[in-house]
Amino acid sequence: MLHLETITKDNWVKAISLRVREDQVNFVASNAVSLAQLNFLENFHAKGIYNGEARK
Repeated sequence: MLHLETITKDNWVKAISLRVREDQVNFVASNAVSLAQLNFLENFHAKGIYNGEARK
């Protein structure tokens, strides 16, 4: 089942290792850049979309 999980110190490396297809690179920032930008925005929280059973 699809679900959202917060990006944390335990899973951020996996999050930044995800890449879009080559033909999409010019349309979206990398996950590393997006996570870095969150340090400067208030009330924004990084979430990852997961397929499978939610972690407890």
